[in-house]
Amino acid sequence: MALTKVSAGVLNIDDLYGFRNRIINGAMDIDQRNAGASITPVDTYTLDRWEVREDTDGAVTCQRVADAPTNFINSMRITVTSTDSSLTGTQRLFVRQPIEGNNVEDLNWGTANARPISLSFWVKSSVTGTYGVSFGNSGNSRNYVTTYTINVANTWEYKTLTIPGDTSGTWLTDNGMGLGLFFALAMGPDYNTSTVNAWQAGVRFSATGATSLIATSGATWQLTGVQVEVGSVATPFERRPIGLELQLCMRYYESSFPPGTVAPIKGSTTTSLGSGGHRTQQVDWSASFTSGTINGWHKFVVPKRNNPSMTLLGTSNDKCIFYDFGTKAIIYPGYVIDGSNPLGFNGYNDGVGLTSNSSWGLEIFNWSANSEY
Repeated sequence: MALTKVSAGVLNIDDLYGFRNRIINGAMDIDQRNAGASITPVDTYTLDRWEVREDTDGAVTCQRVADAPTNFINSMRITVTSTDSSLTGTQRLFVRQPIEGNNVEDLNWGTANARPISLSFWVKSSVTGTYGVSFGNSGNSRNYVTTYTINVANTWEYKTLTIPGDTSGTWLTDNGMGLGLFFALAMGPDYNTSTVNAWQAGVRFSATGATSLIATSGATWQLTGVQVEVGSVATPFERRPIGLELQLCMRYYESSFPPGTVAPIKGSTTTSLGSGGHRTQQVDWSASFTSGTINGWHKFVVPKRNNPSMTLLGTSNDKCIFYDFGTKAIIYPGYVIDGSNPLGFNGYNDGVGLTSNSSWGLEIFNWSANSEY
C-alpha cells in the first residue's frame, strides 16, 4: 500500500500530540452552573465556556441534553419559546466561545506568518437552511464569516470548515480573548454581511439571507463535538480526560459546591450544618474579643484567568453557617467577600451572634468565582 505524504502546513503534526483542540468543553459534558437544567439566557454563560447572547423580541431556552451523535453523549440544545420574525438593527441570537489568547498565540494572526485553522462540529436542527458562523478578534475590528447548511431536519450532520489565517488586525496573545467563535442563529441587518469566506473589517456575525431560527416557534438547534485546530485538515475530535477538561473549565468558573450540582441555599436557619455539599473552611478566632470578625483565605482549585468576579450564592441573605466549637452553637452571621486574585479570595463573617466564648469554629457558605469574558 502506498503511503501518502502530508504537508506539515496542511496537517499540523506538532498539534497531534496534545491540546490539538483549542475549544474547551466541545463535547458539552460539563455544566457546572446548571447541571443540565433548562435556563432562559439573555447574555449568559450556560454550559461551561459557552455563552448564549439573545437580544431579540423573542426568547429561547438553553439546556444540556443527552442527545448526541455516535461517540458523544451530550449536546447543547437551543429551543425557541417566543418568536421574532423581523429582527432589526443589532438584534441578535448567537452561541459563542471566546478562546483565550494564551491558547492561540501560535496562530501568528496579524502577521505575515498567519496559520490556517479548521473548525469541525456536529449539528442538528429542526429548521433546514444555511446558517452563519464566524470568527473575530477581541476588538471587534476583524471578522471572517462563512456558512454551513442543515440539509435534513432533526438529523445529526458533521460539518468541517477551513479558515485562512488573518495577516491583519490585532489579535491578543495574553489572557484576553484571542479569538472568538460565533454560531449565528438569528441576526439583525447590522450584523449581516454579503462578504463571506474572506477576512474583513468591522463587526459581522452572519451572512445576508441566512436562516433565522427564532422566526419558528418551537424550533431547536443542537451542537456538540466542536473542535478548532491548526491546519487546513479537520482531524477526529480530541478527547481529553474528564478531570482535565473540568480543570480547563474551572480556569474560567468555579464554585464552592460540587460541579454539576445547583447551588444549595446560602446560609439560613433552615439549612442544617454541612448540608448541600458545601465546601467548608476551618478558621481561628480569638476568644478575647466580645465582637468582631473571623477571617479566612480560600484557595481556588484552579488559578483563574484574571481577578474573578465573586458572588455569594443561594436564596437567603448574605450569611454563612458557623459552628462554634466553644459554645457548641450554630450561628448565622453575615458574610463578606473582601477581595480576590487569581489564586483565591479573602472573606470574613461580621461576628454578629458570636460571643466571647467563640474561640474557633467551622464556617460553611456558598460562592462562585467567574473569570469569563
